[in-house]
Amino acid sequence: LEDNFDAETMVSTLKEAGFEKLIVTAKHHDGFCIWNSAYTTYDVESTSYADYNYDGMGGDVLAEISAACTKYDVDMGLYLSPWDIHEPSYGSVDGDAYNYNDYYNNQLEEILGNNKYGNNGHFNEVWMDGAKGSGANAQDYDFQRWFATIQQYEGKAAGYDADCMLFGAEAYTGVRWIGNEEGYSNPQTWSKSISNKTNNTIDSNRTNVHGTYAGYSNGNQWTVPEVDSKITSGWFWGPNKKTPISMQYLTTRYFESVGYNSVMLLNIPPNDKGQVEPAILERIEEFGNAIRETF
Repeated sequence: LEDNFDAETMVSTLKEAGFEKLIVTAKHHDGFCIWNSAYTTYDVESTSYADYNYDGMGGDVLAEISAACTKYDVDMGLYLSPWDIHEPSYGSVDGDAYNYNDYYNNQLEEILGNNKYGNNGHFNEVWMDGAKGSGANAQDYDFQRWFATIQQYEGKAAGYDADCMLFGAEAYTGVRWIGNEEGYSNPQTWSKSISNKTNNTIDSNRTNVHGTYAGYSNGNQWTVPEVDSKITSGWFWGPNKKTPISMQYLTTRYFESVGYNSVMLLNIPPNDKGQVEPAILERIEEFGNAIRETF
């Protein structure tokens, strides 16, 4: 990648369309880090992109996105994949020279403890999943430790009015998966789940309607229903995965997520030049205009 990552256009377009939060994938299952990490060389700092030093940020894409979100006052969420197929310590257990749980916790602290990341140094949601690779060395994730680290930097313990919302966080879930990745929630979606802190379990009432978790009207814990879907045919950009879905399909997803008491989380992939495809940007603008005109 030689072209400058265009965080400015991406964030300003989303802001104008009415999106209030950007959840950035700082590390996916492949393990590559889009920030300059002291704990691995599998990051942007070790690429030729860092040599161009765009905006004086040394190739740190997470810092570039954070600066744009701060400028346009767009809330930020962080996705940091627990599953990491590149990191040698993944699958390690207590007693090893270096435990993967330490590696992941160190990277949480590296991001959450640095004011250049987030909207004005703050993330109000951390999105993680329990995905693991196949085989005998699937990692035993130390979620409780990680949750404590997150709140140390982003919750009430850090002086914020509320704790950081945690996605997929067992009994500590504040934002819940809707049950599919097609953009549909249940027609009767409730915002509460039944949490059991003693057993560290969460029951969000899975149904056979698109596999959705409908929640409970009488649940004991508020768990925001979040519907994740994508604006193209793939989660990541590709030559055959860069055409945005139709306005008709996008509108249907809006009414069957936001219209059913859920938050719409729409994946927007940049291309291999560090830019969002013009057709995708135009569809985002069209989508935002349609919502404004409708309501």
